Amino acid sequence: MGHGQLVDNGQERTAELKEAVVVLLPLVNSQKANFTPQGIANLLWAMAKLVDNGQKQTPGLNEAVAALLPHVNAQKANFTPQAITNLLWAMAKLVDNGQERTAELKEAVAALLPHVNAQKTNFKPQEIANLLWAMAKLVDNGQEWSPGLNDAVAALLPHVNANKDQFIPQHIANLLWAMAKLVDNGQERTPGLKEAVASLLPHVNANKDQFIPQHIANLLWAMAKLGELIELDVVTSTFKSLVYRISD
Repeated sequence: MGHGQLVDNGQERTAELKEAVVVLLPLVNSQKANFTPQGIANLLWAMAKLVDNGQKQTPGLNEAVAALLPHVNAQKANFTPQAITNLLWAMAKLVDNGQERTAELKEAVAALLPHVNAQKTNFKPQEIANLLWAMAKLVDNGQEWSPGLNDAVAALLPHVNANKDQFIPQHIANLLWAMAKLVDNGQERTPGLKEAVASLLPHVNANKDQFIPQHIANLLWAMAKLGELIELDVVTSTFKSLVYRISD
């Protein structure tokens, strides 16, 4: 279990853990040519998770990220669906926490997007949710719309509908937020998008007692943005469910 997983599971960020991270980061740079595709994905995921849990973006961390990114491009054909998901999630999370969108980062994202389309039938429900969240977050932080990005989103949307019964509340909230954010940033309102939204909304009502305040806020924002894609009676019932949850 890596440092990112420890922190993600509630491990206190002690002085010793911080020191261990500081000691290891320069080794990422010196060993950059020796990591397997899985190792590259795991390292970037771990660094993103540490940053998301309060690790400062030190020069050592920035250098480690910069050292790994060219290897994403070089190894792009060798990443599994899980690795593709972890990499795009990690880059989105790093950018969202202040990582500069360098040429290398943009190239790494561009290198991975066609593989989302190529692997579209192999992603698990959690990976579909994380990928759409990551793409929406990257777009929200300045990622340009490209044919590769459009194709990746279009490839995943039918799988939202197909997997609608397998998403947990967090996935439902993240997916609706992501689709609303993509629309807000210029995503074409394709039939696949409308169907994906429609397939998720009944699960908001069914899971209303399991959403945390952040999910509720994101869901209400998403519904406001997606309103014209949703039938009015569905908007009304879903809104009532969420307001009930707030008052509760």
